[in-house]
Amino acid sequence: MLQYTECVYRASARVCGPSCALGSGAVGVVAAALVANWLGQTSPPPERAGVLALHAPAPDEIWKPQFRPRNPESTYRTGPDDLIGPVYCTHFAVFAHILSQIVTSADGKTPLAFAVSRGNTNVVDILLKAGANIGFQLPSGDTVLHIACEHGYLAITELLLKKGARVDTPNKKKWRPLMIAAQHGHTNVMNILLKAGSKVDSQDSYGFTALYWASFWGYLAAAELLLVNGADVDIPHVDGSTPLMVAASFNYEHIVGILLTSGANIDTQSPNGSTALNIASSKGNISIVKLLVESGASVDLPDNEGWTPLMSSVRNGHTIVVEILLEAGANVDVKLEGGTTPLLYASWHGYLPIVESFITHGAKINHINSEGLSPLISAALQGHAAVATTLLASGASPDLTNGEGWTSLMRAAERGHRGVVKELVRRGADVDFKRPNGSTALNIACEHGQFDAVVELVNRGASIELADKEGYTPLITAAQLGYSDIVQFLVNRGVNMNARLPNGGTALITAAWYKRLAVVRILVDNGADISICGDFQNWSPLTVAYFSGYLELVHLIYMQTLENENVSQPSPPAAPIVVASCNSIATKSRNGDTALRIACERRDLKVIKTLVRDTYNDLNLPSGDKGLTPLMTASRDCNPDVVAILLEAGANINLKNGDGHTALNFAADRGHLPVVEILLDKGASVDMLTTECWTPLLLAASNGHANVVNILLKGGAYINSQYRNGSTALLSASQHCDDVAVAELDVEKRVNIDMPDNEGWTPLMIAAFNDHENVVDILLKAGATVDAQHPNGATALYIASENGHLSVVEMLLEKGASVDMANKY
Repeated sequence: MLQYTECVYRASARVCGPSCALGSGAVGVVAAALVANWLGQTSPPPERAGVLALHAPAPDEIWKPQFRPRNPESTYRTGPDDLIGPVYCTHFAVFAHILSQIVTSADGKTPLAFAVSRGNTNVVDILLKAGANIGFQLPSGDTVLHIACEHGYLAITELLLKKGARVDTPNKKKWRPLMIAAQHGHTNVMNILLKAGSKVDSQDSYGFTALYWASFWGYLAAAELLLVNGADVDIPHVDGSTPLMVAASFNYEHIVGILLTSGANIDTQSPNGSTALNIASSKGNISIVKLLVESGASVDLPDNEGWTPLMSSVRNGHTIVVEILLEAGANVDVKLEGGTTPLLYASWHGYLPIVESFITHGAKINHINSEGLSPLISAALQGHAAVATTLLASGASPDLTNGEGWTSLMRAAERGHRGVVKELVRRGADVDFKRPNGSTALNIACEHGQFDAVVELVNRGASIELADKEGYTPLITAAQLGYSDIVQFLVNRGVNMNARLPNGGTALITAAWYKRLAVVRILVDNGADISICGDFQNWSPLTVAYFSGYLELVHLIYMQTLENENVSQPSPPAAPIVVASCNSIATKSRNGDTALRIACERRDLKVIKTLVRDTYNDLNLPSGDKGLTPLMTASRDCNPDVVAILLEAGANINLKNGDGHTALNFAADRGHLPVVEILLDKGASVDMLTTECWTPLLLAASNGHANVVNILLKGGAYINSQYRNGSTALLSASQHCDDVAVAELDVEKRVNIDMPDNEGWTPLMIAAFNDHENVVDILLKAGATVDAQHPNGATALYIASENGHLSVVEMLLEKGASVDMANKY
C-alpha cells in the first residue's frame, strides 16, 4: 500500500503538479492512478487504472490537463504525452473523455462496457457524451446493449437505445439483446426492446427464438410478453423441438398453458416423431400430461420407433401418467415393431401397479411378441413373482408356449426364480410339459445349474427320470455340466444313476469325460455301476478317466475297481465302434452346444483330436444362440493350436453364423493376430460382410487393433469398405483415437482419406470433434481436406472451435483452415 500511495503522489505531481497530488482528494487518486498505470507502477485494483474512474465520485471540478485530440473511435491507449501544457480547472466529463479512449481490458471490455456491467448509469451517460463507441463489440460479439439486457438494467437500456444503440445486433452465437433478456427473465427490459423495434422472432445459430428461451427457462411473464407482441409460437429449434415441447419437458405447466392458448400446434412432431405429450409422458410430468390431454392432444400418436405416449410412460414406470392416458382412451394394446405391448413391457420390468391398470382396461394378456415373450413369460424370466401371480389370477395361461416351445415355467426354471416356479405350479402349470426337443422344466433347471428351482420342481412332483429326445435325463445333464449339488440332491431322491443315453453312456461316463471329479465321487460313492461301457468309443468309466488325463479321476475310479472283479483294467482303446447313435458326444445340443465346441472352448487338445478323427462328427455344426462353430469359438478365444487342428481336419473356414460373422471376423474383432495370420494363410475370405455390413477390417479398426489392421491390408482387404452407417475403417480408427491404426491405414495410399459417413462426417471432422490431436496430425499430413464441410456447413475448424479444442484449432490453422467459413445456421 505504501508503494501504491507513493506512486499516486509522484505520478500526480509529475503530470498535474504538487497541488493536484495534495489537494484534489479522490479525483487526485483517480488521476494519479491513471498516470501510475502509464508509468508501469503497480496498483491494487485488478482492472486497468483508467477503469478506476468508474468507481470514483464525480466532483464538480478537477485539475484538467490539456490533451491532444484523438480519433474518438480509437481504442489505442492514451499515454502521458497526451497530457501536456498548463493545468487548469474544468468538469469531470473531460476526464471521462480521456477514459473513453482507454484501451480495452484483458477480457475485451472498454470503460463503457465496465460501466454498463456495473450498472453505473451516470458514468455510462458521461462516457457516451464523451464519444465512447456505443457499437463496440467484445470478442464474444456482445455489445453494451447485450450486457445491459443480461443484467436487467432498465435505465441503461433506455439510455443506450436513446443514444442510438442498434436493437438487434447479434453476437457470435447470433443472440440478440432480446434473447439475452428473455434468457434471464428481464421482462421490463424486453418490453423496452420490443417497443424499440426488436424483431420478436429472430433466431440464433441453433434456431432458438426469444420465446423458445423464455419457455426453456420457465419465465412465464417473458413468454406472455412475447406472445402479446406476436411471437410465432411454433418456430422450432434445429433439433425440431418447439417451445411447447421444451416447456412440456421441463414441467412448466403455466407456460404450456399460455402456449396452447396462443395457438401452439399441440401435435407437432420433431424429426424423431416425438410430440409434447410423448415427451411429457416419458418424463412423468403429470400436470402437463393432464393439460395436454384435456386440450385435445392425440394420445396414440407414435414417434418414429413406434413409441406412443402410453408406451413412453410405461418405459419409465410412471403409473399415474399411464392411468391418465388410459382414461383418455389410449390404445392399451398398441404394439412396437417387434410386437411388444405396454402390458408385456410392464411385466418385463415388474411394474405391478401398471400391470394391474392394464388388466383393468382389458389388455390382451396372452399376446406373444416376435421374440417369443408373453407378459407371463416376461415376468417369469425376470423373476417378478407378484406380477406373475396377478397375471395368472387374471387369466394368463400357465402353459402358453411361444414358437420355440418355451413355457413360463421353463423360463423361470432356467433363471432359477424359485418363487415364480412355485406360483406357476400352484396355479396349475404342467410340471412335466415338454419342449419340442423333449426338455422339461426340470431338465432345463439342471442344465443351467439352478439348484433352488430343481428342488422346488422335484418337491412339486416333477419327474426326475424324464429324458429329452436325445436321451439326456436331468441327472446326466447335471453330471455333464458338473453341478454336483444337483447331482447329490437327485441321488438322494432316488434317481436312477445308471440310466443310459442311446449310445450307452451313463451319468458316470459323461462326468468322467468332462472331468467332473466331484460328480464322479458322488456317483461312485452312491453305487453307480462302474462296469457299464458306453459312449462313442464304448469305453468303461475307468478307460474314459484314463484318457482324460486327470490322474485323480483315474485313481478314484480305479480304487473302486479293486472292489469289483467284473471291471477290466485300462488298456489302449480298440478301434472305435462305428455306430451312428454313438456320436452324440459331438452332436448333442443341450443348450445348443456340442462336445467339440465345448472342448475347443476349453482348449482340450486331446479330446479335440479324438473327436475330429471320428468321421461321424460334423466339424461345422453350429451351436448356442449365436450359432458358433468350433472354428469360430477357437478363433474368438485366440486358440491358434485348436484353429490349426480344425482347419487341418477340414473345418469350413468361411462359414458364417446367423449374424454373418466368420471365424476371421471373430479373430479380427478381438485383435487375435496369430489366429488372423493362420486364417489368412489358409485362404479365409478377407472381405466377407456380416448382415450389418461389418468386414474384418472394419471390426479391427473400430476396436483399435492396429497390428490386425496391418495384416488384413497386406492380405488384400478393401480399405474403403463401409459399415451400414457409411463409416469406414479410417473413420472408426479416427473416432476411437487409435493413431497407430490410422497410421497403418494411411500407409495404404488406396484409402479415401476424406470419405464421409452417411451423415457427412469425415475422419478429420470426427478426430477434431473428439480432440484426438495425434489422429488430426496424421490425417493432415496425409493430405486430408482441411476445409471439407459437413452437410450443415461445419468444417473441422468450426467443430474444434465449438468444442474448445485449442490444440486442434491451432493445428488446423497451421494447415491453412479458413477462419471465415460458416455453417448453415
